[in-house]
This record gives sequence, C-alpha cells and structure tokens, in this order.
Amino acid sequence: MRTVRIIVIDMSAKFYFNTAMRNIANGKKQSLLYILGIFLSVTLLISLRLWSSTAEDLAARDFLTDQDFELKITTYMPDRIPFILDWLDNDPIVQKTYEMYYNLACFNAEEKDPDYIFDPQEDPNDPISITALGLWPKDSLDRIESQFSVRGSFDLQPSEVLISEYEAKEIEGIVGYAIEPGMKINISIARRSPELGEVRLFHMELRHFYNVTVKGIYRPIPTISMLQKTFSASFLRDSVIFLRENIMDLDILQMRANGIEPAIMVKTKIDELKKNGIGEILNILEDLADRLKIAYQSSQYIILDTPTIELQQSYSLAQTAIVFMVPVIASSIILTIFTTNIVIEKRKGQLYTIKDRGGQNWQIIGLILLEFLILTLIGILLSIAASFIIASLIPSIASGSFSGAVFREFITKVKFPYTLTLYTTVSVLLISSLFVLLKLRMVLQNNVEEKQKQTRERIQKLGVIITISGLLVLTLIYLIYNTIQNQRDIVDVYNFDIYQSQQSMMIFLSIILLIILLAIIATLFSNNILGKLKWVYDRFFLNKSFFVTNSLKNSKSKLTSILIILIIISCFNVFTLNIYATIKANEQAEQYYKNGADLRIHTSYVESTYDTNISAIDGIDEIMPVLKTEGKLIYNRVTVYGIDPIVYSRIGRWDSVSTNQDVVNNMLHDLNQSDKGVIISDYVSERLNLTLGSTFTIADLPYGSAYEAFEVKGIIHSAPGLGLAYGINIELNQPNQEFLLVNERTLREDYLVTDTNLFFAKLKDDADKNKVSEDLLNLENVISVNPEVVNENFVGKYIRNYIPDVKTFLLIQILLMNTVGLIIIGNNIEFILKQRDQSNAILNTIGNSNRSLIQIIFAELLVIEITSIIIAFIVGLPLSVYSVHFNRPIFTNHNILAYNFKMDVIGIPIFIIAILAISLLVTIPSLVRFSKQNISIMLRK
Repeated sequence: MRTVRIIVIDMSAKFYFNTAMRNIANGKKQSLLYILGIFLSVTLLISLRLWSSTAEDLAARDFLTDQDFELKITTYMPDRIPFILDWLDNDPIVQKTYEMYYNLACFNAEEKDPDYIFDPQEDPNDPISITALGLWPKDSLDRIESQFSVRGSFDLQPSEVLISEYEAKEIEGIVGYAIEPGMKINISIARRSPELGEVRLFHMELRHFYNVTVKGIYRPIPTISMLQKTFSASFLRDSVIFLRENIMDLDILQMRANGIEPAIMVKTKIDELKKNGIGEILNILEDLADRLKIAYQSSQYIILDTPTIELQQSYSLAQTAIVFMVPVIASSIILTIFTTNIVIEKRKGQLYTIKDRGGQNWQIIGLILLEFLILTLIGILLSIAASFIIASLIPSIASGSFSGAVFREFITKVKFPYTLTLYTTVSVLLISSLFVLLKLRMVLQNNVEEKQKQTRERIQKLGVIITISGLLVLTLIYLIYNTIQNQRDIVDVYNFDIYQSQQSMMIFLSIILLIILLAIIATLFSNNILGKLKWVYDRFFLNKSFFVTNSLKNSKSKLTSILIILIIISCFNVFTLNIYATIKANEQAEQYYKNGADLRIHTSYVESTYDTNISAIDGIDEIMPVLKTEGKLIYNRVTVYGIDPIVYSRIGRWDSVSTNQDVVNNMLHDLNQSDKGVIISDYVSERLNLTLGSTFTIADLPYGSAYEAFEVKGIIHSAPGLGLAYGINIELNQPNQEFLLVNERTLREDYLVTDTNLFFAKLKDDADKNKVSEDLLNLENVISVNPEVVNENFVGKYIRNYIPDVKTFLLIQILLMNTVGLIIIGNNIEFILKQRDQSNAILNTIGNSNRSLIQIIFAELLVIEITSIIIAFIVGLPLSVYSVHFNRPIFTNHNILAYNFKMDVIGIPIFIIAILAISLLVTIPSLVRFSKQNISIMLRK
C-alpha cells in the first residue's frame, strides 16, 4: 500500500509539472515576456546594489592608493619623536611613517668664506643661490612623484639631486650655462636655519656635497595633497629634493639640536581604511589620531580631510542617482502584471472546460500557480546570473570605453548582496503568486450573477480609489514635510553634503511614487470620461465617432487598458527629459563660468610677470594673472585671491551670475581704488554681520602684521573661474571654506606674493580660439588651456572610473522605460485586437471595410495617446519644475550658479511623435492577420 501511495503522489506531481511545462512551451511569447518583466526588475535591484558596493570599494582603493599621505604628525616636545614613531609603526592600521626634513640648500657656496654675507649678496658678480630644501627619504618619493612634472627621472639615488625649474634657471644665471639632467653640480645643505639678522654663511652651518648628479628638473603640479598642504607653493616652486640617505646621522642630530624637526607623514593601510566604506575613512583616521593624542599628549596632527570629504560627496551623488532607475523597475512590474493578466485571460476557456469536467478550483489554481512559479524562478535565476555581468559593465558606461581589466577586476571582486537577493526573491515569489491567485479567483467565479458581479466590481473599484487616495495623501504629506526640512537645510548651503543628497533621494522617490499614483487616478478618471465624449469625436471623426465611442465604452477588449502604461511612460518622459535638459544646460553654463574668461590658462608656478609672455601670443586681447595666498578669518583658513579689478570686470564672465553687471563694475571699481579693500562672500557677510564699508581683520598673511584690517568693497555669491565664494571646491583647487578677493597690487607690494599658476585671458574679436590655445600650449610653462576638468587630480576621477553621472542614469532610464512600455503596449494591443476578431467580423458583414476598421482603431488609439500626453504635461511638467527648484542636491554638488529650470523643447516633441508612430505601427501586424482570415470561420468561433 505504501508503494502504491508513493507512486500516485509522484504521478500527480509529475502530471502537474509536465502540464505546467507544456503550457509554458505552448505560450512561448507570453512566457518570455513574463520572464522579461521579472528579469528586468530583479536584475536592476540586484545588479545596481552589487555594482554600488563594489564600485565604492574600488573607488576607495584607487583614491587611497594615489593619496600621498593621510596624516601629518608634529610635536612641541622633540624628544618624544622617536617614541611617537615607534608607536605609529606598531599601530595595526599604519602602513609606513616618513620623517621629512626641510630647510635651506645653497649653490656656489662651497668655496665662499664662512663670513660671506648672503643678504644682500656680498659679491653680486659671483652670488650664492639659496633655495628651499626637501630632505626626504627615498621610499617617500614614490608617494609624491605624481605631484611633479619631471624632465629627466624622479627615481633619485644617493649622490643625486632633483632641482626645480625655477632654481635651475637661477643657477644657470650664476654658472652661465643651462642646467640639464645628467650634469654634475655641487650642493650645500644647511644644518641650521638663520634667524632674523643672521646673514653670514656660518649661520647656516653648511655641509658641502661635491659632484652631485642632477637626476631631474621638476615643476610641481598644483593639487590638494598632504605634501602641498605641508609645503607652500613657493617652497615647492623654488626648491631642491635631496635624499635623507645622503646625510649622516650625526648631521641629523646637529639639525635637530638646532631646532630643525621633521614632519612625520603617515601612510595607512588601504584595506583597513576602506573596510567600512568611503563614509568611514575619516572616522578611522580620527580614531587613530585620537589614540595617538591619548598616548602622547604633546602630539599634534593634521588629517588631509578635504579630498576625502569631496570623494564621499561625489560618491553619494552618484550612488543616489540609482533612484532614477525606479521608473524602469515600476514599468517592469507592470509588464509582469499585464502579461499575467493576458495569459490567464487567454486560458479562460481551458479553465472553464477543466472545471466543467470535474476539476476542483484548488487543482486549477495549483496548475496555473505552478506554471507562474516556474517562470518566476527562471526569471530570478537569470537575473542573479546576469547581475554579475551588468554590474561589471556599468564602469564601461561610466568611463565611456570598455576595459577588460576593469571588467575582470569588478567581476572577481564583487560583493554579492545576499540579504537583498533573499528578500527580493521571496518578495517577488509572494507578490506574483498573490496576483495570480486573485486573478484566478475572479475568473473561476463564473457562476456569479451579472448584478452581483457588477456590485463586486464597484466595491473593488471603490477599494482601489480609497487605497490610492490614502497613499496619495500620505505621499503628499511626506513630500511637503521633507521638502520644507530640506529647504531649511540648504537655504544657506551651496556645497551639498551626503546627508542632503540622501534626503533629496527620498524626496525624489516620493515624487516618483506621486507620479505613479497620479497616473493611476488619471487612468481611472479617463476610463470613465473617454466613452462619454461623443460630441468631441463627432467633430473630428465624423461618421466613425459612433464606433469609436462604443469601443471606448466597451468594458471588454477596449484599447483603454493600455492607458495606464501610456500615461506612466508619458509622465516620466516629460518629467525626466525636462530634468535631463535642466542638468545639461546648467552644467554647460557652469563649465563656461568655471573657465572664468575666454581662456583659462594653467601654468607651472611662475612669476606674475609671465603675463607678458602670454600676451605676446597673437589673438589675446587682455590677460590677468590670479595671485593666491592664505590667511585666517576668525578660526577658518581662507584663500586670498589677488586680481586686477578693472581687467577682471572686463574679461570675467560675470554675465553668467544673477548679479547685475553694473553692480559688478561698481564693486570692482571701488576695490581698485583701495589698497585694503576686499570682496567677501554673501555667507561671510551674513555670518559676521558685515556690510559695504565694514572693516574686519585677516590674520596670518605672509610677511604681514599679526592682524591686517580690510574694508568690505563688495559682496558676491561666486566669482568667474574661482567658483563659490563660500564652500570647499576641490574641483577648482579651492581647499578652504571660503575665499576673498583683494587688489593684486596689495598682495604683491604688501605681502610679497608674486608667483601664480593661473591666468585669465580675453580674446580679440577676430581671434581663432583653437589657434590661440595651440600657440599657448607651445609655451614652456603652460600646462593646459580651458581644460574640460579644471583640476585633473580632482577626486571625482575616482568616481568617474566606476560610476556614471546623473545624466547617464537618466538616459538609461528613458531608454529602458520606453522599451518596456512599448513592449507592454504592443503585446496588449495584439491581445485586445485578437479579442475583437468576432465583433470586427460582424462589422465587416454589415458593410464595414478593412480600411474603415483601421481608421476606427487608429482613431481610438489617437484619443488614448492624446489623453496620455495631456495628462503627462499636467503631471510631469509641474513636478519636474518642483524637483529642480526644491531638490537640487540630487543633481549637483556645488550650486555655483543659480539652478534654472529648462524645458526640453526638442526631446519631448520627439517622444510624442515617436510614441504616436510606434503605437500605430504595432497595430499593423494584427490588422494584417485579421484581413487574411475567413470571416465565416471567425463568426462560427
């Protein structure tokens, strides 16, 4: 008996499985579409999460690998240095420590008398050249090499020296011949720094080195690094690099006895820093610094936090862009629902036959449910497999070209989201099963009287309306509340942080949900109203209006069933295309503004008088060097820019700012009239309660008094070429929270700032911009002209390698959503028109031609599409305006210019024409099929 029972159960299970597989094979098209819906939604969820976590890990690794050092340690108790070094070297997250000494070096001093006076030069005909000295260990050079452009080699060995271009030219003026890599030279190293009033050579306690090889001649590349945070631009521009290994320990002891202490640079272990993600890098570094402070209270530290903060924000903006894929996921879910509905509707006759022959409801439900469970599992398994490939291909989209190395690295280092995958799988299985069960229950209750059925449908419709209305109210409350909160957070903020980006992501999600809910409500309203507009159809469709009205009224096989997907994709197209156009227009305006003038010229560090070399290029009208130094305003470090106010007012792109040009001219004119005038940011004005004419002090200016008084001559939000007057912007090499504009002659004459690496230039009216740029690049010290990325070492490059920008996500959304939408529309139109075969055949028997039939169907589709387009503008346009004005942190990091809304006057009409054309084209196969069938056979069916 046991054996027989087992066989019966096995046969029963086998019967169900075989029947399900046979039904799947017989309905290949619908099965594939169902799998496609599951595949797209699940793949997007898993692959985006998989890619996001892996991209974060790899971006953090690349960033930390290129970062020279993370911490700088000093102490006011020099005798503690050996103990601090030992403590650091034994800390589990420290990879290496470097002792970097800095002082002075001399050339042409080896034969001079110790009493020789170097300030002023005792013998101008045979002077000494004094320069800054970087006395650094050999293993530190690999960490800083990328910050220098070198002629020769940076691979320094003992008895070799690296010389800056500036110092090489100075030596050339002494010896009378050009200094080139490979030459031999004598160098003298100071073991003591002369104090004020000490001007003789013996004050330096020189140590001479003879026949030292010039290994390379370098120029520093301006960037934000710990090296350039520690050593000033003038130090790096006029300097030499000599290996610590050249110096005996006795010399080091002598230097330390003279008060020359090293800067301790710390490089930490990459895996330890990035183990908890980009957001925790600074916390781990601060924890290390705090532990050191507890162990040695005399220690002082500086963390290179600015690039890391910028990396976090850039990654956050890119990560939140994933939200733009939500409409595609929603469209995929609709595809699954519509396909399920079509499959069950097509099988109604089969289900009724099984039921009439004694089949129980649970048996029928089990049979169909098993079929859909198999399809769902196939879709999920394919999604999991494909997610590895898709996640690894996304960096190719980000970089613009396929890289096999990046693909292999990505696919081998993916961090698979097991929890998300489990929850997604269970949720998809449950939701799809629940929908199948509800649909089957409605179909199998065929013995219910028509009146009861109508009553039930009204109750169901009322339930849907109440549910949707409730969700709509809750979504609106959530949206309004969070928008108010977000506006409070960003009202005086122009550099958005991670929190603001994530808060904006939630607002954007609520807007997406709002669009879907409004689309559903609009669909319900349209379904009730479209069949009652015969008076409208009479005006446009004439004698066809009767048939169009009846088709729109008919509860069965009416084309308005595609209205919901048409409204949804139309709303999202209007919404997304407007946002895309806005982002693109604002990025272009911002890029134009970042250049500062017709030409933005980056050079190595040169004297500001280098502007004469640039102005000699044919086609250049005016040129302005931008001087730069630092000071302190209250507790904050500020960048102080020296500009020629009159030239800047003429060549600066102030017309991109909302400020009136006359206001700008007057402000810069006033600055030109004052040696102690300053232009400040609107943020500083509000924070310190400063107005025009107010005075305040700036501390720590080079060669200045402890505090220097300045008078406010203007208040700005941003400045051309320099960006926001308040807020860190590493992309523009602005590491401080704010900058000030002063007269360039003030910096030159009062604070001896004369070198620069940035010039703004205006072209003559008839000049060829490309030709001028080419001529400029031929100049020896010019690095770049109008670069696409202002700061080539901007941390955003680590994001761009793996993560597409916002515009790319929007384009992918538009492409995928429209593809899915058109599949749904085509599939449903085919199904609906097939359901109409018999009614269309009847119309043919009473004199309707196939041409007339086509006109009726096209008219009906036209009504539906025009309705969806009108609703799309009513819903999508206001919400896109709302999103741009109240949700900026999800679109941009820095609000340098006013963020203006721009309607896509090209993309939206193209979409409207395309959707009309394609939806009409997909009806042709069904109409051709109908025209080839025998009418009498269709009538008998």
